[in-house]
Amino acid sequence: MIRYHIFLVEDDVYFDFFYKTDLLNYFFTNYMEKPSREDLKKQFNYITCPIPHEEFDQTKQNVYLSERIITVFSNQPLIMDNHFLTQLEKLDRHCFIVDHSNNKYGWLTPKKNQLNWSNTAKHFAINQLYNQSIN
Repeated sequence: MIRYHIFLVEDDVYFDFFYKTDLLNYFFTNYMEKPSREDLKKQFNYITCPIPHEEFDQTKQNVYLSERIITVFSNQPLIMDNHFLTQLEKLDRHCFIVDHSNNKYGWLTPKKNQLNWSNTAKHFAINQLYNQSIN
């Protein structure tokens, strides 16, 4: 089972760090390893937006919401649940997604049904694969 972490990112951070996905992944990884560190917690709260719990259907057992992190468990290498993507789209927020088990991370853009992954070895886009699989 693959565990994805999704963060709703503030607009100014999105525009400043759109092409710096490696840096954001490094920060989120450090924060998740040491969430009690006060300096990381302050930065995390500045970078991310609170999760509006009322906007999500929490009857889905594979989606878990904390104050600022959405955790999704999936048996598939991509999040294909259109219901979940629709819920994210309603938020109209920039979403950064991390899959630590496969060392992938990137911007999730539900409105365009695109998922752009990066990994530390190389950057690559899987938009065509994703778009083909939902058509």
